[in-house]
Amino acid sequence: MKKLLCVLVVVASVFLTGCLDSPFGGGGLGNFIIESTPSNLLFLEKSYYYTSESISPSRPEVFISFKTPAEFGATSYTVQYSATGVDGSWDDLMNGGFVLTTDNPNAVAYSIEIPADGWLRLAIAGGTYDGQYSNKVFAKRCITEADVSYMVEENMSITGTSPPNIGYGLRATFTVVDPDDNVITDAFTYQWYRVDPNDWEDEILILGATTNEYVTTTTDKGYKLLIKASGKNDKFNGGSHQFLSQYVVGYYAE
Repeated sequence: MKKLLCVLVVVASVFLTGCLDSPFGGGGLGNFIIESTPSNLLFLEKSYYYTSESISPSRPEVFISFKTPAEFGATSYTVQYSATGVDGSWDDLMNGGFVLTTDNPNAVAYSIEIPADGWLRLAIAGGTYDGQYSNKVFAKRCITEADVSYMVEENMSITGTSPPNIGYGLRATFTVVDPDDNVITDAFTYQWYRVDPNDWEDEILILGATTNEYVTTTTDKGYKLLIKASGKNDKFNGGSHQFLSQYVVGYYAE
């Protein structure tokens, strides 16, 4: 299987002079300060089943991304796993007989295998948040041999409104490919959420938003948008992909 590594996110320039679609009437957008804290450190991007001619055996993996230890003011992170996600149930995740700890201060992501469906978090060492933990994320093990890539349009092409103005649209396209490079069609169900930019565990389900497209409304103001694409059991069992919007709706992010 050819590993799909190309990810394209399409954005557009934002013009605000005299914007009629500004949430502040034509007076321009406000600013929203996003602080780098443990609550918005860790993001789960996808769960898939990695196949490669050079690596055997094939294995289910989850792909997590995070702010670098250097950017966050830490010296390292240690990945931890819990089957339940409750306090007292966490253990350091092992990789090849060793605890999975970042050695590179500029590390931004890991592709890892987890023992079963469960929760992941980062234990932080060094800096302001020494001894604390990141937000936690839930991951399922994919049991269908396939990989997934995506493209996101987050610009004015969908509705004619430019982000981050209320009324701009997002369109996420996910492609699932089996080990023979055949595209698996209709592999996902979709759900959109509002997410607090400063606390990624604070998710609000958007009722009825169950397609790969979404148009922002006044209710979304102050939030980022998250789409969760979940694999269908008969097409991409346990597989998933998520995308968190670049913009805070109605605001410039600082």
